[in-house]
Amino acid sequence: MLKRYKGFLQSDGYSGYGKAAQSENIIQVGCWAHARRKFFDAEKASDPEARPFVLLINLLYRIEHRIRDSLNTGKRSIDELSEIRARRAIRVMNRFFKKAKSVLVLPKSLLGKAIKYALNHEQELRNYILDIRIAPDNNFAENQLRPAVLGRKNFLFFGSENGGRNAAVLMSLAASCRNLGINFFRYLQKILPQLATSKSIGQLKLLLPHNYQSFGASDKLPLSI
Repeated sequence: MLKRYKGFLQSDGYSGYGKAAQSENIIQVGCWAHARRKFFDAEKASDPEARPFVLLINLLYRIEHRIRDSLNTGKRSIDELSEIRARRAIRVMNRFFKKAKSVLVLPKSLLGKAIKYALNHEQELRNYILDIRIAPDNNFAENQLRPAVLGRKNFLFFGSENGGRNAAVLMSLAASCRNLGINFFRYLQKILPQLATSKSIGQLKLLLPHNYQSFGASDKLPLSI
């Protein structure tokens, strides 16, 4: 499925994602939440060397929150905010990785494992600043997967591999509608009749949830490119 995909793939450090992102069309992006969790565990275990790492990651998130607040106000352009975010985040990440490469710790300690994880995925962790649409972590995507994980025993009986693929598409659409405040049933009622008459990729893209006109009295989908 990823063979035709071009763009970003954000994930934790699971090796399977690395294999999926080997295409030159895919840029892999890491998850700072997973990295932070390991340093936070080391801090909870009373390792004093872990605290500076946690503070630096917290600073990355503080930068992100301010950028998101500015995006919502619309007072600055996306390009300007992208440049500000990149400049500030790079400065913090440089400090973080410089410290990670210089501190002396036991490799098998909690902090040692946290540092190894961060250094093994340094480029992926840095890549989130390449596009302002990307968050520092993939928490949002993982939250959307929770219902599927909780119900996976019920999803063993789709009847075929194609049935499973179709279910994955429908669940992705449902999750997108939920997060955009769109009634999924009404969304399906609107788009299904138009699927048969859509004659181009551009027309199909207009039927995706983020293009759905659910605000206002008309509640209509766009009908043309």
